[in-house]
Amino acid sequence: MASWHGPLPKDDGWRQVTLASIAALGQRLWLRCNACGRDLSPEPKIFAAEHGLPLHTPLQIIARRLVCTHCGAGGRLIAGRSRTRSETNSARRGTGGGR
Repeated sequence: MASWHGPLPKDDGWRQVTLASIAALGQRLWLRCNACGRDLSPEPKIFAAEHGLPLHTPLQIIARRLVCTHCGAGGRLIAGRSRTRSETNSARRGTGGGR
């Protein structure tokens, strides 16, 4: 099975990625709606606190349950990513965060 990011890894290490592991890498989550294209990049610890999730929750479980707050569609994409320079600057100014 291939997708926009290439074939799935042969091991199942990617299935074990958690909010804590993304936070430990200093990355943010990338939440993107496949239906309307809206995207958000919350901090993993803040996301966990807002949704009452333990930090050891696997991203795979979270991704199955997400629903877009903009269009109501399910099937959102979730990944970890580093903060870009513009996101860092926006965070300092208190602006930014999706479309």
